[in-house]
Amino acid sequence: MSILIPWQDNNLTLLVFLFLLAWLIQKTLKIGRREKYLPGGPPTVPILGNLHIFPIEDPHLKFTEWAQQYGDIYSLKISSSTVIVISGMEAVSELMDRRSATTADRPKYHMGKRVTNNLNMGLCGYSDTWRALRKAAHTILTPAAAESHLPIQVC
Repeated sequence: MSILIPWQDNNLTLLVFLFLLAWLIQKTLKIGRREKYLPGGPPTVPILGNLHIFPIEDPHLKFTEWAQQYGDIYSLKISSSTVIVISGMEAVSELMDRRSATTADRPKYHMGKRVTNNLNMGLCGYSDTWRALRKAAHTILTPAAAESHLPIQVC
């Protein structure tokens, strides 16, 4: 059994604190940095990403300029979020038509999924559940179905 000398206890605390501080700084500096697997784009700065150069007025002009510089598909980092911009007709057709099975989906909203038991068509991902919800909504909201609801609405 070892006996800790008071200065050893302080050194251990300081070492743990410095380690946690270094880890926190390293994690913070990664916010806003583009991951290696993403398509290229404008240079980022730590924490902000591309927020400091994100266009507020006439964004289409800046997006067109970036498309000429970085290609039809490029990425932007807005703090910790990633935005993939697709600008060329050929790239849009490829991703939205030919690869729609893997690219047509919504972002995952885990809290919304839990609150609605995954039965909210607006939050539900592209799946069998979404297809069933869409089919049910379509049957209720067709013009013929709307006419059948009219007597209830008039009362």
